[in-house]
Amino acid sequence: MIYQEIQNNASQIRGAIVPKNIAATPNSLPFANLLRYYRMDVYKDDVIDDLTTTATDLTGAKIYNNKNINIQQAPMPFITERTGDFAIAVNSPTNDIRGLDIMENWSIVRVKHDITETVNTIDIGMIVDSGKIITMNNDTKIQNDWYLKLDGKIDLVGKSQLLQTSESDLDATSAGSIERDQQGQSNLYNYNYWSSPTSPVNIIANNTNYTIGAMLKDGTTSTPQNINWVAGYNGAPTTPISIAKYWLFKFDNYANTYANWSQLTETSALRVGQEFTMKGSGAISGTQNLTFVGKPNNGLITSNTVAADQLLLTGNPYPSALDANNFITDNVNSIDGTLYFWEHYATNNTHVLREYQGGYAERNLTGGIPPISAGVEYISHLGTPSKGVPNQFIPVGQGFFVTGKSGAGGTVIFNNGQRGFHKEDEVGISNVMYKTTANAKKPKSSSVASNNNNDPIKVDNFMKIRLGYNSNANYHRQSLLGFMNENASKDFDYGYDGLNIDNFANDMYFLCGKTPLAIQGVGYFKKEDVFPIGVKTNVAGKVIFSIDELENFDKNQKVYIYDKERKLYHNIKDQSFEIVLPIGQFDNRFLLCFKEKNHLEDNAKNQDDSNAKIQARYSHVSSALKITNTSTESIVYNVSLFNILGQFISKWEITNLDQNNIEIPILNISSGIYITKINTSNGVFSRKIMIP
Repeated sequence: MIYQEIQNNASQIRGAIVPKNIAATPNSLPFANLLRYYRMDVYKDDVIDDLTTTATDLTGAKIYNNKNINIQQAPMPFITERTGDFAIAVNSPTNDIRGLDIMENWSIVRVKHDITETVNTIDIGMIVDSGKIITMNNDTKIQNDWYLKLDGKIDLVGKSQLLQTSESDLDATSAGSIERDQQGQSNLYNYNYWSSPTSPVNIIANNTNYTIGAMLKDGTTSTPQNINWVAGYNGAPTTPISIAKYWLFKFDNYANTYANWSQLTETSALRVGQEFTMKGSGAISGTQNLTFVGKPNNGLITSNTVAADQLLLTGNPYPSALDANNFITDNVNSIDGTLYFWEHYATNNTHVLREYQGGYAERNLTGGIPPISAGVEYISHLGTPSKGVPNQFIPVGQGFFVTGKSGAGGTVIFNNGQRGFHKEDEVGISNVMYKTTANAKKPKSSSVASNNNNDPIKVDNFMKIRLGYNSNANYHRQSLLGFMNENASKDFDYGYDGLNIDNFANDMYFLCGKTPLAIQGVGYFKKEDVFPIGVKTNVAGKVIFSIDELENFDKNQKVYIYDKERKLYHNIKDQSFEIVLPIGQFDNRFLLCFKEKNHLEDNAKNQDDSNAKIQARYSHVSSALKITNTSTESIVYNVSLFNILGQFISKWEITNLDQNNIEIPILNISSGIYITKINTSNGVFSRKIMIP
């Protein structure tokens, strides 16, 4: 409200410059609630009119001791007067407007000149006139928090990003566009999974269906050119580049079968958030600069659905980074919570499927693991990944797979609350595209400034172990075990436990019951806990267990692999554990643990002792399930209720309750014997209760 007047819009308070009600739905701010409203440019003689009424109020505010009353000079909004960066462009000595004032986060600006900026900018409202260009250099962000009317162009050079936050609207009548560079593999034989941050320019709607040919351009030169789409299997480094359209595919809500890839053309319609594959042009550099051109996607996107246990190729639909954690959390009811990123290894040199070199990296709320140094069941076991662990922030243009939640599925939701400004070179925080190292388009200005910092994030302090495994074929698997405190358990937790969508003949995995996991999230760390490990081999020979990395562990904490068959502990923190295995699958032989000797017996005894101190009963007086926890070693996380036939009744999360006196109201339930399943930090157990 600072840089604009207000007005009555259908009885609501609306900005006079930004055409949005000050209080968005479902809240309201009625104009009738204004007690007084004075504007310094609406007065009669020396009386400022109260504009809450239609008539001139001569008893309103009075200006005393001023012989000269000048016209309004406040910037409502800021209006550019010249080219330059934003501070130079709006600086106006005649109106006593300082250029630095626009750098405040609540400014509204009308862009009537070309702007070249080298520092991060944040505004409440921005109106870009037709024909005018904002060029963001130096890997910076242009952030809008309320309203953007884009009739000109925003050129996001290098790693620069357009970030619209949770309440920011892109005016649907905007007739302008953005340009955003991204680099893919130039390798003729290698796929990138692409996600378009733009949709077609129009003055009717945002986030409309797009085609690859219209959105994606050759970004080799400063002016993006149309790609030359060719028949056959191979592209070519021509001018403009030639891309083989044979390799354009989508994967739209199907089972995990290779035959379910669906071929596209460059003119096929795709939904926003529905992504595609494409191979390179064959340029010698190793990377190919491409440019997305179009109307920026923004706001709520719900155009994609995924059925239970089916796969959808989706991706980041915005011209800014996407927070994988927020995306997973917002979609916890429709997807299983693990994202899969394909990496085609740089050494791949064939279109022949069985000779492909590549694999899938994974990411969920527990963390990420890199692709395995081997292929899936229908491709080769050659090549080495180079991209490492996928991090929290997904870059512009990156596509990935999601899987529909078992027994559910549903709409895949994207929204501005999932967005952030994180450049691809932010170590340990943002991903790089799953390609070789990029060379971005050169900035259009040599100006350099330091204020292009990434957005702040919350530090992850969870304890994690990255367990490494070398098969007898000498390729490497990494599995992740994360101690996520109250967020996860030893049961299967959507969003924290990650399945493996590949099927390897030689592999290692954690076991949740009989379910193999590449990523397992559990509760609080306890030295007494054990974690089953599964191994399968199709060739007899030596395998190796090792620690790839420990995160946030005590430096003195030991880590063991326990071999049940030999009844031996192996401290893999000091030295890798090597063992020769025959052909077969071993799901009941190996354990990961943190305590040596009598470990299994001690663990069982400790769990029994702790569980004995947790009692459950039904109180007829208060019609409630009462749980008394006098154990100092166990925390009750949640409680489930089943009837005597094993049929599920209800489940309750235990938060902000006294562990010594947990009381759960149970109403409108029939008399009988019931089973309570109590999930604690020391395991899961059951108690019988009687409801009279």
